[in-house]
Amino acid sequence: MKNKGLVFLGCVKLALLSMFLLSVSGCYVPRDPGNLEYAYDFYGLNLYPNKPVYLAHNIWYTDPMNISALNYHSGKVIPFGSEIILLKAEKGYVLFRIQGSAQEYKIVNNRALTLLKDKDMYQQIFTQEGDPTLNFKEIGATVLNDMKKGIVSLGMTREQVLVTYGPAPKNINQLSEITWVYLINQQLKTTHLVFKDDKINYIFEN
Repeated sequence: MKNKGLVFLGCVKLALLSMFLLSVSGCYVPRDPGNLEYAYDFYGLNLYPNKPVYLAHNIWYTDPMNISALNYHSGKVIPFGSEIILLKAEKGYVLFRIQGSAQEYKIVNNRALTLLKDKDMYQQIFTQEGDPTLNFKEIGATVLNDMKKGIVSLGMTREQVLVTYGPAPKNINQLSEITWVYLINQQLKTTHLVFKDDKINYIFEN
């Protein structure tokens, strides 16, 4: 019994030490796996609660509470660089709002279609590496405003495309790095961006 008691005390001390180290490092320690704890921990976002979270790329929507993670390029656009407040995340979806706005948005991940785990989807959409618009200070206000509206043009770099259109859907982009294909709607209308020297050389719809 004495040995068992010592083992138990040792486990308790180890657990307390782990919690202390996590709190010192600044990582978020979940109390109860629900609401924000899912967003910050359960899906491995590795975000810090007291640090701003931004949209890493534009998000399109027609219904704010049913936004496909495939990011169909139809409807209104939530611009990249928007500071967001995470509200809740559960299996298959994340709920958030834009800083200063009461409107809520829900992004739904259908893994059978996106071929992405929830945490991989979230890590594509959200960033804490600063406002991504600051990475494009040299391109001029006109081009930057077009990008925030979801407009691409010839000569844009892959980096510009990634924030303007988002990552190309994995389920229809497994064969070529020369052409990135994006979904416009659920009827499978698509936009094709053809690159040369890592810049858009040709754009067409299908």
